[in-house]
Order: sequence, then structure tokens, then C-alpha cells
Amino acid sequence: MKPVDQTIFGYPNGNCFAACVASILEIPIEDTPSIEGKKFESAWDVWFNERGLTFVDVPAGNGAYIQGFCIATGKSPRGGLTASGRPVLHAVVAQNMALVHDPHPGRAFLDGSPIEFTVICPLDWAAWQRR
Repeated sequence: MKPVDQTIFGYPNGNCFAACVASILEIPIEDTPSIEGKKFESAWDVWFNERGLTFVDVPAGNGAYIQGFCIATGKSPRGGLTASGRPVLHAVVAQNMALVHDPHPGRAFLDGSPIEFTVICPLDWAAWQRR
């Protein structure tokens, strides 16, 4: 994992998730998709699939344990509400369930515990291992 900081801040177009992906995959943040004007999950689904990858969201709690790097999402420590009145979320990098990199320069991580973890997985494990 090579820490990458986000370059766009605030709801709704902040790129903390992109910075986490860039950190885990060790790529420049400029190589990740811009989600402005697009549906978040469908834009990422296409981007990951083009690279032989996918992502799986795992709700936090209930004994969930993820070994290795993943993205932890929870309430932003900077507060705020979305247009639908839900708390603004923030994404950070976790390793073995411990929060290890906050892409926001404030480095405050999350307000409380993560609510979800995103795991990046290869679509074809055998092909991925041959790389």
C-alpha cells in the first residue's frame, strides 16, 4: 500500500474512495475514475472490470474480519448531511481491520466505527496470480 491523498473535497464529489483505491493498488489518483455526474457504484464497477477486478461491500459487525487491505467507510468526522438527510460518509484504508491511512489531510479518520468495508478482488483468481 502506497498512501495517496484525495484531491477533491466535500460532498458530493469528494474523491476519498478513489484515493483509497489508488493507495491500495499503488497507482496515481489520476488513473481512477471521476464520479461527477455518474452513479458511484456503476462507474466503479466498469472501471474495476476493465482491469480484471471487482469489489465487494461487507457490512461491519457480526464478526466480519477482512485480512489484508480494504476500504473502511463510515461517518465523516467533518460532519454534514447528504441531500437525502443521511450523514456524509468518508473512506479510509484499513489493513487487517485497523485504520491505517486517511486520505484527507486532516487525518481524522472516521467519526465512530466503520459501517462497511470494501474489498477489491480479482475477477479471475488464476489469471490474477499469473500476472
